[in-house]
Amino acid sequence: MLLRGTREILPANAPVQSFSELGIRDPGERPENQRMRQLVHSPDGWDKAWQAGSTPWDNNDIQPGLSELLEELPIGKTLGQPGKTAIIPGCGRGYDVAAIAARYEMDCVGLDISPTAVEAAKVWYAAQPNLSDRVRFQCGNFFDFEVPDDKFALAYEYTFLCALPPSMRKAWGQRFSEIMAPGGHLIALVFPMDGDRAGGPPYSVDLDLFDELLPDFEKIHQSAPSHPAPGRERREMITVWKRK
Repeated sequence: MLLRGTREILPANAPVQSFSELGIRDPGERPENQRMRQLVHSPDGWDKAWQAGSTPWDNNDIQPGLSELLEELPIGKTLGQPGKTAIIPGCGRGYDVAAIAARYEMDCVGLDISPTAVEAAKVWYAAQPNLSDRVRFQCGNFFDFEVPDDKFALAYEYTFLCALPPSMRKAWGQRFSEIMAPGGHLIALVFPMDGDRAGGPPYSVDLDLFDELLPDFEKIHQSAPSHPAPGRERREMITVWKRK
């Protein structure tokens, strides 16, 4: 069955090419990732990484896959619920938070466990033109932060699941089920799809994993980005899920 809005579907059992075949250096071998891993595996590691400027995931701009969804794909026009609230966990400096708020005129909460990241997001956003009072950055733990009574109408996931130890993946899916309102949408850029690569973060993920972790959601869109970020070609997928 084809999903609405699908332009390219990769079979779940499609062979994953090696990094050398793709012309990509194994992310785990890059010095910046090795340094980041050393930091995040220590207590308060994510905040230490931000304090040290060891943030190789920060591309200083909105993710191309999200931009494509918001501005180019037909399904992107259907996801906004003006006046409702969106949640973006692991928001970092908040580029994607600002883009979602601007596109959909929704209240957007950028959540991050690192106080340093949250302060960096506030500083970055304050310097942007056309500021909106709909954007709020909050330091907190995704798994126990306070959820509004009407829950969230929209959520965005990118490089958050892959940052978690595999032992926490089931809790990730359960938490999204808890915080999303019926009919709400989860935008998930599935990344990094690196096959059986060991180690992390980022830990390798795949489409089957998202299917397994989100039984309370219906996947309504899946497509490969037309213009992924450099080095992420064929390693990510745009997906949209609807809370049952």
